[in-house]
Amino acid sequence: GHHDGTSCSDSSHNGFFAQVSAFFSSMFASDAASYDVSTLLAVNATPATLKALRRQGLRKSTTYRLPRLGMTVTSLQVPAGEDSNNVLARLHKQGLSGIMLNHYYQLDGTGVGQHADREYPYSMVRWPVSSPSCGRGVRIGMVDGSVDVRVPTLAHQRIRQKRFAGGKEKGAMEHGTAIAELLVGCHGGRFCGLMPEARLFTAVAFAGSKDDDPRATALAIVRSLDWLLAARVEAINLSFSGPDNGVLKMAIHRIVSRNIPLVAAAGNYGRRGAPAYPAAYPGVIAVTAVDRFHRPFADANQGDYIDFAAPGVRVPVPCGRDKMCYKSGTSFAAPYCTALVAGIRHRWRRKASLPRLMAVLEKNVQDLGVPGKDPVFGRGLVRCGRECRAFGR
Repeated sequence: GHHDGTSCSDSSHNGFFAQVSAFFSSMFASDAASYDVSTLLAVNATPATLKALRRQGLRKSTTYRLPRLGMTVTSLQVPAGEDSNNVLARLHKQGLSGIMLNHYYQLDGTGVGQHADREYPYSMVRWPVSSPSCGRGVRIGMVDGSVDVRVPTLAHQRIRQKRFAGGKEKGAMEHGTAIAELLVGCHGGRFCGLMPEARLFTAVAFAGSKDDDPRATALAIVRSLDWLLAARVEAINLSFSGPDNGVLKMAIHRIVSRNIPLVAAAGNYGRRGAPAYPAAYPGVIAVTAVDRFHRPFADANQGDYIDFAAPGVRVPVPCGRDKMCYKSGTSFAAPYCTALVAGIRHRWRRKASLPRLMAVLEKNVQDLGVPGKDPVFGRGLVRCGRECRAFGR
């Protein structure tokens, strides 16, 4: 179940990639929980297409114009009692294109209570001693659950949030808050995240569902990305994963072609899990999780699309009054790479291509596992080089 993909320079396996992703998207589609059974999405639909869809009994609910992504997405209600996947198959038979399922995505983290060393993530990636002045002027984006800005570590930070999720916000708040704390949190001498002075733009795409597992739709994620482009962020953190989706793929492709770094969690589906998206899309920087002894996180995905490893097992995050919680998952590894990439791009005044950025990251890695790039650790553990020294200035 491995495929080639996210390395920016190598696209020689594209035919293979297309076959594999076609196979997995059909595999995912049959899994009832992985998409919204009552809606379909139409991308850049013409009036003629919309008319044809109406004749098939689909009701247009809302059209979203996403000017920065250069696309419009129309959400359509399928006829009562029908499953969107069956309706989609029927529409394809009639030659209607640009219609897609609205897949669901999951957050890639778990909370654990075990004790861990507070300093390990920073020293491991050679982050300059986390100072409250680190990240001044940097703009970081994230698509996640909502962030509780009342917690001590975030109460005084520069955070803007915008909602794109329906459902109970509470369900996904713990995850969103932890990611925000890792990126920009700071509270006295107790805890400082990676870039406390940075501005954080949080697009809230995740909310609790009926079974209370937080999830986001492809539509909410794509709308989130359009908003983050408008905020002119220097890097975007995506600590979630799910199936291959046509609308998401299009949006990601457009962002990658504009050289805006997308850093995604590799997925927690285990080493035999199907490739997780958006991490597995070409040009997205896929980050897996390792513990303080450089061992891979037990549930992490493996595959040719993995680019780098970062601390993501029992990562210390403040929770509640003067307490630390230890979080595990590829979710919590991504922010180390996101902060690094955002800092480098800010320093270069956004003038770098993604391949050049990848080359700098690669130059500073500590190779893990078999020599060179491999399906477990990618190119190795991300580390700060001399580019980092200036982050605090």
